[in-house]
Amino acid sequence: MSQDKVGDLDEMDQMMNSHDKEMEFFAESSEIDEEGEISYIANRNNTFDHPRVYRQVIIIERSQPVEEIMLRWLISVAVYAFIIQTIFAMWKRLNRKTHDICVFLILLLFPPGFLVYAGSYFLPGIWAGFVGFILISCFKMLKSQHDKDAMRRIYAIFKKLFIISNSGIFVGQALTFITFYVSIRYLMHSLSVLLFFVYFGLLSRETIFFLSETMAVSTGFYSKEGVPGKGNNNSLCMICTKRFDGVEKIHTLGCGHSFHEDCIKGWCLLGKKLFCPYCKSKVVSSTLPPELWHKAEVWFYPLINTMRSFIIITLMLTGIVLYKIRYQNGQ
Repeated sequence: MSQDKVGDLDEMDQMMNSHDKEMEFFAESSEIDEEGEISYIANRNNTFDHPRVYRQVIIIERSQPVEEIMLRWLISVAVYAFIIQTIFAMWKRLNRKTHDICVFLILLLFPPGFLVYAGSYFLPGIWAGFVGFILISCFKMLKSQHDKDAMRRIYAIFKKLFIISNSGIFVGQALTFITFYVSIRYLMHSLSVLLFFVYFGLLSRETIFFLSETMAVSTGFYSKEGVPGKGNNNSLCMICTKRFDGVEKIHTLGCGHSFHEDCIKGWCLLGKKLFCPYCKSKVVSSTLPPELWHKAEVWFYPLINTMRSFIIITLMLTGIVLYKIRYQNGQ
């Protein structure tokens, strides 16, 4: 065997012996940690120091269940809704006029404005036509303050609006019930129809209530003491001053004075004057001839009031959320 091969074998033996010694030292000086892994560290001289055990702490945060988040959200909304309703009730007791104006403006402007912001333009388009009708009616009313037919005409117009809106509410409820059990994929369309007519029924009612104080001065004979110097004329309506022609329905009050049915309803219900315009005797509203739309309004009254409260609370909650977001971003 040549000397070169012998030298290579000796060098390999030395390397193997060195490796065996290192492994023996490692086996004696190393330790096994809690996870079953061997920890050691080498210094600059390629020798092993005493072993060091490293521990890693992992913190896992458990996410809250969806039910818990929803419960907290519902409780927060209920508390805010109670506070908002309390504030508006106190405001109404302290100053009813400003309260009614504020509520009317919220109901008139917030829903269409919110839908325009969301990119929906169907309801705002119908709303624009409705508001145009209201403005034209108000203009005519203010232009003819002493027109004796103004109350009756406006009463008849809004009576038709109530009939249309209440009929739409009934159709929307029926469609919602049918689609819920037959084809649930059309449920949102049915709810949209229902909410559409509920909103315009609410808006019609609030418009009548808001304008009634101004409309009350547009009736015929009016004085604190009644109509002086005139006897009872059963052939003449003392509100519109037109004769009874047998075409329009006539209603006679308990005091014996007769009026056109729409005239006396406009006087008592729209003008909020529960007394005879001729002799000032008290009139009980329940004695007036009932209307189908009055009965329907009683049936849909909780639904309309719920929509009214929902719109107001939604506006207030939206304002609170936007304020909190802006406050947090400012910090």
